[in-house]
Amino acid sequence: MMNRLAPRVVLAFLVLAVALAAYAVPFDTVKAASGRVTFQRYCASCHGAGAKGDGRLASIIKVPVADLTTLAERNQGEFPSDRVRQFIDGRKDVVAHGLREMPVWGDALQHPDQPGDQEKIAQDKIDQLVEYLKSLQTK
Repeated sequence: MMNRLAPRVVLAFLVLAVALAAYAVPFDTVKAASGRVTFQRYCASCHGAGAKGDGRLASIIKVPVADLTTLAERNQGEFPSDRVRQFIDGRKDVVAHGLREMPVWGDALQHPDQPGDQEKIAQDKIDQLVEYLKSLQTK
């Protein structure tokens, strides 16, 4: 009896795993882990620890702070990586923010007193943040 049931259980598990993988937003786990640290340090005070827009400073910001866990959902299931990267960097105005409440992180993440290509360092941090936000998308 158990021998006949085992293949069915394995098959059911494989079908479920494929279905879940097809729905998930793929992300780089190493970059996402680094991005989580950066997010908690620079973003959570407004966006909240879980990126739901409920940070401790959210109530004093003029417009509602975005729930960053639904970016893919609000973009027909596709995570808008380039747009998110541009918004974080600050090169593209965020219309909903009016006079940009959010810092221009492309500048803020640079540390001229430290060695290295500061533009690359900032862009790497932003890429890590993007991967972290991908990992938070609701299913």
